[in-house]
Amino acid sequence: MKISIKLLSIILLGLSIASCEEDFLDRKPSNMVSEEIITSNATTIEVGINGTYRTLASYMFDGLYIPALVEVTSGDALICQANNYSWFVTDYQHNIQSTSGYAGSIWIRAYRVIDNANVILANIDEAQGDESALANLKGEALTLRAYSYMKLANLYQAETYSANKQAVCVPLRVQPYDAAEDPGLERATNEHIYLQIEQDLLEAVDLLNDNNRTGRFSKRAAQGLLARLYLEMEQWQDASDWATACHRNQVLDPSLITDGFYDYNAESLFGYDYTETDNGIFASHPSFWYFMRPGYEGEIYGYSTIRYTPEFVSLFEDDDARKMFVEDDLGFFGSDGSYFTYKFQHRDDQLSVARMIKMRVSEMYLIEAEAKARLLDEVGARNALFVVQQRSIPSASLSTNSGDDLINEIYTERKKELYGESFGVLDNKRMKIDVDRSSSFHWGYESSSITWNNPILVQPIPQSEIDANPLISEENQNEAYR
Repeated sequence: MKISIKLLSIILLGLSIASCEEDFLDRKPSNMVSEEIITSNATTIEVGINGTYRTLASYMFDGLYIPALVEVTSGDALICQANNYSWFVTDYQHNIQSTSGYAGSIWIRAYRVIDNANVILANIDEAQGDESALANLKGEALTLRAYSYMKLANLYQAETYSANKQAVCVPLRVQPYDAAEDPGLERATNEHIYLQIEQDLLEAVDLLNDNNRTGRFSKRAAQGLLARLYLEMEQWQDASDWATACHRNQVLDPSLITDGFYDYNAESLFGYDYTETDNGIFASHPSFWYFMRPGYEGEIYGYSTIRYTPEFVSLFEDDDARKMFVEDDLGFFGSDGSYFTYKFQHRDDQLSVARMIKMRVSEMYLIEAEAKARLLDEVGARNALFVVQQRSIPSASLSTNSGDDLINEIYTERKKELYGESFGVLDNKRMKIDVDRSSSFHWGYESSSITWNNPILVQPIPQSEIDANPLISEENQNEAYR
């Protein structure tokens, strides 16, 4: 991978906005100081960590591209047919190429985060400063690396971990990158990638503190990531244990549910802030989902091109607080009858000023519910599921389902609770559930159903990586793009 940008260039160049980022992706600034200086003490490492979070939250990575791509390929959401500005259309239509800007941008930024974390981790044990502060920073660097590998695996692995641990995934690099000495790495297996993620998170949990700082990983966030990881690995007891460790039997307050989708509250475990300089104004997460909430008389903000099908909206009870949809009847987008959502909103009615919540306590209860159902602890599964249901639906009652019916109920509840939050088609693949595109509102792809393991649900290895890396050839490309 010839992505030579490091922690140092983030500090020196200040993480400019995406329109000018590409100018320095493969350049080493002439005034670059040594890694040893930048990682010499807790203060400079803190600066580097902050810059790395900014890369993670970029709209060209986890701030927009990932949540949009996995949502519009889930079957529940669609891109409007008219006035869509061509954003995410090729992915929605499963017509992408290895030169896709989306796949390439995500790949570049994921490895940029990984490379920055590697630099910090290679030097932090020799850094000067408060030991507890340095320990927490090391935990954050480990979590940043693990999180980025999780995102890469979810998008680019040839097959899911549970389907084939030996399937090829992505290159694994855990040492600082030197373009001259490390021209490339081959694709590692799922098993190797997931083992590294597990090791990083287990170490991070012991280093991180409980301070839930805005936009930073904490001990609870790392615990939540372990729960997600073990769910993917189908290590059900571990998934249940870590989800429980993360949610800590926290009571879910009905009054916090809706604002918790777009702002920090007591149930937020990790999230990002967007500002005008971070995400190019219109290129923020809520810009693509948000239309306007009922009763709001201000302007319509953003592109508003991601919709939901009537079939998806019909899953919600009328008294479900998460039923945050407005029917499109404007005649402007070519998708009249589909639904906008106001689940994700701008803050202070200001375009591009927003927050994206990436992990919430309710998800941990849903992980616990699914894991316990798989372990045949159906009483425990129903109780964990009901924590989420009763918070959202006043008329909810404790489930009486069992077996596959209970698993399907939990899957449906995940869809209702987590739509738009970067799960989407990933849950289809993980749970081996085919993508349903039978809604009459879908367009641009001929099939009404896509099997959960269809290679078109995997992103292509970027052509730029194949061209630059002698250990990844066209033969190593994911099946749908060879």
